[in-house]
Amino acid sequence: MLKRRRKTIEQIEFEVDTRQEHIDEGKCRLAHRCMEKLAIAQALAKLFPDQTTHVRINAGHIWFNADGWRWIANTPRLASRALIDFDHKRPVKPHRYKVTAQRTTKILPNPRKRQDQINTARHRRIAAGVPDKNYTAQSLRKRIIGFR
Repeated sequence: MLKRRRKTIEQIEFEVDTRQEHIDEGKCRLAHRCMEKLAIAQALAKLFPDQTTHVRINAGHIWFNADGWRWIANTPRLASRALIDFDHKRPVKPHRYKVTAQRTTKILPNPRKRQDQINTARHRRIAAGVPDKNYTAQSLRKRIIGFR
C-alpha cells in the first residue's frame, strides 16, 4: 500500500568565509579544531548570537544545533576538498562558500532519570578500565574515506 505525505521542509542558507586565521588556528586531523568547523561556528554565531551551537563536520555533511533544532547540510565540494587537503597537511588557501541546511529534529532536554542512567554507565566504564572514545587515525580515515 502506498502512503503519501506532505511535509514542509525548513531550510536556512548562510555564507561561510574560511579565513587565514581559521587555517592558522585549526589543527590537522582534529575534528573539534578543524578550520572548517571554526569558520562555520563563527558564521553561526553571527546568525544566532544568543546561543551556543554544536558543530560537527566531515567531508560529506555538516551537522549543527541552532534555534532549538538540529540541522544538517551537505558539505560543499570546495569545503570538502579543502578539508581533505588540510587533514593531509597540504597548503590550503582562504575560501568562501554557501551552506544550505535543512532542519531535522527538535532538541529536547534529557529527563533527570535518563541523565542518571548515562552517569551510572559512565562510572561503570571508568571502573572497568574502558577508555573514553577519542579521535584516532582510524576515525580520521572514516571522516574522509571516499571523498577525493
